Amino acid sequence: MSTPTSTKALRPRRVPTRRRRSLGTAGGWALRLALGLAPFGLAACGSESIGVQNSGELPIVGEYRDAFGLAHIIDDERWIWGEADDPQVYDLVRWSTAQGYIIGRNRAEPPRYSRFDWRFDEDDLLSYCHTIEGAPTAAAAEAIGRDNCAPADWIALYPFD
Repeated sequence: MSTPTSTKALRPRRVPTRRRRSLGTAGGWALRLALGLAPFGLAACGSESIGVQNSGELPIVGEYRDAFGLAHIIDDERWIWGEADDPQVYDLVRWSTAQGYIIGRNRAEPPRYSRFDWRFDEDDLLSYCHTIEGAPTAAAAEAIGRDNCAPADWIALYPFD
């Protein structure tokens, strides 16, 4: 097996689509409704408040779909992704814009923590790596570095139009 000689070989590929779906279509609205999210905002109904410790404004806030067609909704309180009937919800504990990562707490009992690393390529395409899932503490999740992400672990996120 040969090693790629160019960093372009490591970039996530853009998935060609005929037309990007907006969150007003079945997938996005179904995910929003299943999670109790307001139609035009990301405020949740009755969710518990978690003290977020962060460094800088979170630059990846938005609504996306990934290369697999799953919706991702990211705001400064949570990262939600998946299908409407089985969403994955991570309440943000802290993030670092300088290092490009988020630490999130899942809603399972007992709570577990995940680290999501993100990056932009030279074309401003956002991609992320779910670096660690199921860490017992936020500190343990944060201690895992982005070098745990292999090139194939990075998943492109495409903004909804």
